Amino acid sequence: MKSILTKISLLICALVIAGCTSQPIKTINSQVPEGLTKAQVSEAIKEAGSISGWVITDSSESQLTGKLLYKGDLVIVDIPYNQTTYSILYKTTSGLKYDAKERTVHRAYNKWTAILNEQIQKQLMIVEAG
Repeated sequence: MKSILTKISLLICALVIAGCTSQPIKTINSQVPEGLTKAQVSEAIKEAGSISGWVITDSSESQLTGKLLYKGDLVIVDIPYNQTTYSILYKTTSGLKYDAKERTVHRAYNKWTAILNEQIQKQLMIVEAG
């Protein structure tokens, strides 16, 4: 009897873990410290991307594009910014179980964009400290 309960428990755990690989896509909206120029914000985002393994390029006057390629998985995000705020917005992925209907993606996407955001915040603080 104990053996059957153990097997059932393991099966339930496996199903729960398998279901946790996809999560709702998180949109990141963050503040910029006061007194920075738009150019400083752009440079801080690019530097943060470089440190985190992202390639950040200009896509328009007020928007950057971030690309991350990791073990064959590709993430592309839009990063609109100004002197007071920036966002990290989902654009596309490859290999990360994106579900357009449910707006879910493999949890690695949210992890990688959170790391990028943390690094951007660090870079902005460095620029602010001057």
